Amino acid sequence: MTRTNSFTDARYWYRYFAPSGLLIASVLLVMLLTSCGRKSEPTVTIGVSLPLTGPAASYGESARKGLEIAYDEFLAQHPELKNKVLLDIEDDTASPKDGITIYQKFNASGIRIYLGPMVSGVAIAVTDLAKNDNSLFILPTATNPRLRGRSPLVYRTCVSDDAEGSAVAKFVYARDPKQVLAVLYINNDYGLGIGTVFADTYRHLGGTVASTEAYDAASTDFRDIVTKVRSSSATALFLVGQKEQLQVIKQLREAGFAGQLYGTTMFEDSQLLQSPGAEGAIFSTRVLNDGTRGQQANPFFDAYRKRFNADADYYAAAFHDGMSVALASATELLAKPQTNLNSLPRLVGPKEGATGSLEFDDQNDVNQPFAFKQIRGGKVEFLP
Repeated sequence: MTRTNSFTDARYWYRYFAPSGLLIASVLLVMLLTSCGRKSEPTVTIGVSLPLTGPAASYGESARKGLEIAYDEFLAQHPELKNKVLLDIEDDTASPKDGITIYQKFNASGIRIYLGPMVSGVAIAVTDLAKNDNSLFILPTATNPRLRGRSPLVYRTCVSDDAEGSAVAKFVYARDPKQVLAVLYINNDYGLGIGTVFADTYRHLGGTVASTEAYDAASTDFRDIVTKVRSSSATALFLVGQKEQLQVIKQLREAGFAGQLYGTTMFEDSQLLQSPGAEGAIFSTRVLNDGTRGQQANPFFDAYRKRFNADADYYAAAFHDGMSVALASATELLAKPQTNLNSLPRLVGPKEGATGSLEFDDQNDVNQPFAFKQIRGGKVEFLP
């Protein structure tokens, strides 16, 4: 290959291309100066962490629908903020490892307001990692007691597991103090948190807990656990689980356990409600502002029915409320960038949401009541 002299090359370029090159350079310079003279519009992005695939995907999908309605309501009220308050929704698969990866990505991109994680175990792992960061977390469904008062930057728009576990134990004891309970829970932060509180409270009230057993979330064969429950003196069972509860109940009934079943808000699952083994089961539920108990219905529930042709569940309502708080916080931060993040949820509304009161106590939790439902013929009815 023959090389041309660089000096000759330079003269050749100047003779034939310099005039147009100068023109291009001039245009670029004008564009640069114009761009520099124009202030970029400030934005605030809310990072959302949900399990959109994996074992908790159905809950994550409900949550996504609920928060989308909240976001659409917000944009309808504040069209001028359409390109200023943004969302980044990521799939954490209900895995602490994936949740941490998502948080690191969000944090590196400058996101400071977070909605979720949804699952307690993921929320605990992520807030542990973020304890030295200036990151505000709004948790709509992460109910583990370890998250209560965890940080001035961690707010929960849900009631802690210790409150639910205690409420169920008091209800069960009042219903029949002579019941002997077995406690069976999924071996994760959610199951351990609520199962332990229930057993401790029931014993404290004077009730008898015959056994407490944990099972692995990935299990499909629960016969060993079922055998332990059957061999105890239990006349009733308190079950704390997630999607696998359907199979647990099926195997319990097949093994001959005929005792009363008690559960948590996680019992309100369409497949579980249709299970013959769940007939008669009693479980705790949130008192939603959906109009079913005579209270004024929050507009969210009608909006959800119109969009999805179905009734909103607790997870959709909870993330609607959490997103409302996050959006109001983002709007305040956009207007006053120097505002301390840990004060934002207390500075903004709403004060009443689809799930009830959104007033925060001194531990950054809300106080909301529980009610109880019973499964009858594949449907549920409130108990007095």
